[in-house]
Amino acid sequence: TVLDGAAAILFSVETGGELLHPVDIAIVKRLFIEADTGGVSLTPTLILDNSEVTLPAFQTAARAITEYAIGRTGRVLGVRLAGSLTAAVEIFGIDADIHNGASP
Repeated sequence: TVLDGAAAILFSVETGGELLHPVDIAIVKRLFIEADTGGVSLTPTLILDNSEVTLPAFQTAARAITEYAIGRTGRVLGVRLAGSLTAAVEIFGIDADIHNGASP
């Protein structure tokens, strides 16, 4: 159990912004999060060109990949994961399926 006394621990982690394409707008097709949340619910937020889109929360009982359909365009991509922890959480990777070359 991960608690601060009797209270759950607030958790938030964010990737650095990644430039998707130096000239053209890119299309973010899908987002993949590989994690073992130990049954704890985490909420991902897609950050695309400084605009935030909150995605549906997910939880896993073991190491698993959660996939989201995105279908949005932009130049800089980041992802934030947030939750209220009552168990240990392991994040193994965050990746995206990106199509480059959609001209502005």
